[in-house]
Amino acid sequence: DTATTEIYTLSLHALFRSPTSNSAIGALTPGEREGLTLAIGRCWNVGVLSQEAREAVLVVGFSLDRNAKPVRSSLELVSATNASQSAIRQAYRVARTAVLRCGREGFNLPPDKYERWKNVELLLDLEKMQ
Repeated sequence: DTATTEIYTLSLHALFRSPTSNSAIGALTPGEREGLTLAIGRCWNVGVLSQEAREAVLVVGFSLDRNAKPVRSSLELVSATNASQSAIRQAYRVARTAVLRCGREGFNLPPDKYERWKNVELLLDLEKMQ
């Protein structure tokens, strides 16, 4: 089974990456992808970030359980550029908080497509999200 990656450009100037396996499961629709993005976007608070942290470009990875809730222990900073370590840590804290806060009730994702959305990576260009 060869793994593939679906990459979707989102309205928050981010990418949603869902590692998937070749299967009969249908791809997420544009509405489903946008729904996840909008849900997470409601909780972004870039206003608390320093100017340098706003220039960071982060990839934040996390898993979702079958109820589409983020698995707290799975959140990780996959990569980061364009800022110092302290600014990156600050930006990651804001991203982590947004994912956990907006996902505490579970995201509105189709249960039959769990294999498509169980692992998520968000590419966040914080400067473009202001």
